[in-house]
Amino acid sequence: MVDSDKQVVDIRRVRIDPQPYRDYYLHGIREPLVAGMVDTIINEGYNFPPVLVVDGTCILDGHHRIEAAGRAGVDAIDAYVIDADDFQTLLDAKFDGKIPDRLAELDDDIILPEGEVYNERAKKKEIKA
Repeated sequence: MVDSDKQVVDIRRVRIDPQPYRDYYLHGIREPLVAGMVDTIINEGYNFPPVLVVDGTCILDGHHRIEAAGRAGVDAIDAYVIDADDFQTLLDAKFDGKIPDRLAELDDDIILPEGEVYNERAKKKEIKA
């Protein structure tokens, strides 16, 4: 049962083409991190946790993974995708219509297909480049 204060957003896990999302950054990227990830992809293949995107709108988590995959020519990566209308409903209800500065503020509201809440910090620990 969901607490009435929470605005839970369900998401789906699919494979996406990273190229179109390369223009949807909410913040800058760190070039040394992307370069290291590109090297990893070229030498070992793409084996990073799924990114988190709002369908056709923005990247919430995975800017560097998407950029590295795009540069390395990867055709498809795993992603958790949130419907844009559902995401806007969440933003309107909890954040006056704006995306919060920290993704961690959304963690309790984003439920993965597996039933767990999305945990941005845990995903970051899985990334090694």
